Amino acid sequence: MFRPITAAALSAIALSFTPAAFAATYGIGTVDSDGPGGNPAVTYEEVKFYKPSTSSFPTYVGTATPADLCTKGDIKNDICGQKLSFDTQFGGVLEATGSYTETVTNKVWSAAKHKWVYETSTVTKPGLVMQDLSPAYGGLGVIKSVKNNGATVVGSDEINRGEVLTLTFSNAVNVVGFHFMDADHGWASRHAYGMLSIDGGAWERISLASYVTNDPSKFFTGTSFSFKIYDDCGNTDYYLGAVKIAAVPEPGTYALMLAGLGAVGFVARRNKRA
Repeated sequence: MFRPITAAALSAIALSFTPAAFAATYGIGTVDSDGPGGNPAVTYEEVKFYKPSTSSFPTYVGTATPADLCTKGDIKNDICGQKLSFDTQFGGVLEATGSYTETVTNKVWSAAKHKWVYETSTVTKPGLVMQDLSPAYGGLGVIKSVKNNGATVVGSDEINRGEVLTLTFSNAVNVVGFHFMDADHGWASRHAYGMLSIDGGAWERISLASYVTNDPSKFFTGTSFSFKIYDDCGNTDYYLGAVKIAAVPEPGTYALMLAGLGAVGFVARRNKRA
């Protein structure tokens, strides 16, 4: 009996045609299907920001714009800049940017009190993105600036309180998994949490436990993904170690696959009658 093909199944079919040659350059992996009636297999790209390699997946090293500001001392093997760019297969060009909030105090005249008073406010400022490549098991974080001619960072290089790391892809992607590292360059605890905003939407709590899934209901779909700490979980600083992305098929891809599947079904029914 012919069964309807779900969007998730069509997505899996489209992703199954990933050229094997990409595996050498990009971190291509597959989540196996759950079997008949379950979630289909998903082909994904692991965009890994940390070293060393714990699998066959390569480390994606960013290109800093306008220039790499980490050039000396203990950070000379790291990369930092106003923007870091990465080439990906499924998401096109990935750009990482950072920002931080700062409390400022200004002296203003109060007409009601007939005197000068001090008011405090919180402002958001552009920061620098840092790819911590040494020591091992770091990843992407946010810093305020670099001093001592590129030898020292101002602030810690993880994502911490008041800081936001944003990844922007040129193509829409399904995020099917993450790797997060803690401030000590180890795997983040499954009891720790962060916050995620997709395409500028509302913030939602996410676990910092590393995972990958083939369950479409757990995919995060969009072009822009922002990360910050979860304020109700203490000051849990962390690095973004890797993001695992799958392609989002274009509407035309669905139409072509449906036409192909319809032709296959027609031939099968005709052969059965014969």
